[in-house]
Amino acid sequence: MEETSATPATDWGLIARAIGEPSLEQRLAMQALLAQYLPALKAHVLAKWRVRLEQAEDLLQAFLAAKVVEDNLIAQASQEKGKFRHFLRRTLDDFIIDQYRRENARKRSPGKLAPLAEADLMPDENAGAADEAFEVAWVREVIASALERMRQECADGGRSDIWGVFECRVVKPFLENERATPYEQVVTQWGLKSPIQAANVLATGKRMFERNLRAVLRGYTPGEGGIDAEIRELREILSRCRA
Repeated sequence: MEETSATPATDWGLIARAIGEPSLEQRLAMQALLAQYLPALKAHVLAKWRVRLEQAEDLLQAFLAAKVVEDNLIAQASQEKGKFRHFLRRTLDDFIIDQYRRENARKRSPGKLAPLAEADLMPDENAGAADEAFEVAWVREVIASALERMRQECADGGRSDIWGVFECRVVKPFLENERATPYEQVVTQWGLKSPIQAANVLATGKRMFERNLRAVLRGYTPGEGGIDAEIRELREILSRCRA
């Protein structure tokens, strides 16, 4: 079955297209690339810099205009420098610090020293929580993309039962903290023969989700070994959140 994706996978090929010569393809690649990371970047700014939502959005817009567009930031990324999302996060932090320093210098009166704005806005003890907020937001985007791919695959293949069983036994309990639907009710709802068949359908759903999850993560890292590492990291992030 042909794979589909509701949200674009952010791969190094997409990055290459985003830094190409100005064209429709280049603009679309740039938009797809940024859309993939904006929720995580916004969560990071809100957690680390303790600003209001509108201020966070203004900072992000300024970052996109000054660094991504004018300075062609994406062209500076490389796989040797590490994960692209971490590169973006570090560069965004440097940009915000620079912005506050410039504003601080502009407001400083002659003969008086003003405290560094970032010292007030970013206590050291908050840095870890902010990085975690970024990673959690990224995980949510990855999971949402994988779930949408799976839902579409089930719809295209006429297997609404797989999606339905997976949704009520896994998705809603995990994402919405709902009680898993009992197998007896699943059998009735989806016209299955027995709880054993329902369990088999669920197992099929889990394999389908893992395949789609790997397809999404393939966009973030080259090679199956890199995907395995991303899955381990994703699970660690989820474990910390649930703890």
